[in-house]
Amino acid sequence: MPQAHISVFFQDYNLTRDQVITVVNGADDFWKEVEFSVSANADFNTDGLASVGVDVAYGGAIPPGANDTLWSFLLDKSHLAAQRSAWYDPKVGHTYQYRYDAIFAPNAVPGPELSASSGWRPQDGSVLVISPEELYLNRRVEFQFVKNFPVDQYPQVQVHLSYSDPASGWSHEDSGLIDTSKPSWVANFRSHRAATQEVRYRFSYQHSAGPVETDWQATSGELVLVQDPRHPFRVRILVAGDRSKIEDLLLDFRYEDPAHEIVETGSVRYNQKNINDPQEWDIPLADQSKHVYSYNQTLVDTDGNVITTGWVQDDRNTLPVGVIYAKRWDVQPQVVGPTFDQSGLDTIKLSLHYHDDANNYSADKDMLFSQPGKGESWPLQLKDPSVRQYTYNLTYVLKTGFERSLGPLTSSDTFLIISSVPPNG
Repeated sequence: MPQAHISVFFQDYNLTRDQVITVVNGADDFWKEVEFSVSANADFNTDGLASVGVDVAYGGAIPPGANDTLWSFLLDKSHLAAQRSAWYDPKVGHTYQYRYDAIFAPNAVPGPELSASSGWRPQDGSVLVISPEELYLNRRVEFQFVKNFPVDQYPQVQVHLSYSDPASGWSHEDSGLIDTSKPSWVANFRSHRAATQEVRYRFSYQHSAGPVETDWQATSGELVLVQDPRHPFRVRILVAGDRSKIEDLLLDFRYEDPAHEIVETGSVRYNQKNINDPQEWDIPLADQSKHVYSYNQTLVDTDGNVITTGWVQDDRNTLPVGVIYAKRWDVQPQVVGPTFDQSGLDTIKLSLHYHDDANNYSADKDMLFSQPGKGESWPLQLKDPSVRQYTYNLTYVLKTGFERSLGPLTSSDTFLIISSVPPNG
């Protein structure tokens, strides 16, 4: 206001200076501004993010009121931060509300949504750092061959992966192939941060005899080892007898499954330093019903005597060894094949004979079978553990009353397999 006008007020209305003029202080709240900065703590390339849209309201209400100042920001890998300002409101102070949307790029890994939203949140302070990864989780599940995987038996493995989030109803399927040129495969996808982390998977092993399919399994981890599909049959070795008299004990193992092209060998050695330590041998089984293996025991006692068994069949998962068990042999006959009615049989007579000339030891056993199945065990107490050969004769008694004979035959099998089909007459 011009000074002439002010002087008129003073004279005409008899006013003082303080009644006409108000002195304004630039430090008053009325003249203050608030500056707000927002930045994104995100790896846009790795997470497959296209941008992050942020809304900020200067005010205390959730959601913001009609009179609140509202700012909008769009952050991306080229624009990681931005600022805005407004007149300071003493009633609001430094209270803000914000929300943001993480928008995924078209080439991002599969996920339940094209964007993830935070909803409105309170913010105290004028510096806001957005971390979009709190809304989602990038899953990375790697499948790789276990060490010494039998690629000669299974040159390729197809991995099938399945993920399902019951809360959102989103599901994802994927598959990959691993082989010698690419011994690992990684499945990538995105899930909600609070969603279940469990994924399901199964394997298809390629084999010359046909594919081997596994059942579905589950994991919440990031690494799955592709194991040998042949289920291990673990043989635990028990050293029996007076262990103090054993100088050296060597066990050789062998397992064969021609139908699945499996040949497995191994060995275990004992001496006085480890005679009390448990040892095991694992057989990778493709067929759980086929776990007959062979072993050869060579034992040297403290007097220098050597005992060897030669190759002996067994099917037990606990194998007792030592001098006592080296001389013990249980032969187990079994008749397999069609029922006796189908074969026109009444019975099968089995006559077993063992003889060790050098030690003047012999044993005999007769058995009668009325149907296919296992017979009783024939226990032998050997004088020489390496002499493991016996003879046997079979008599097939037909329902007609006639008989057909077979033998004498020679065998060294612990498990003597006899056919229920009579020989041609």
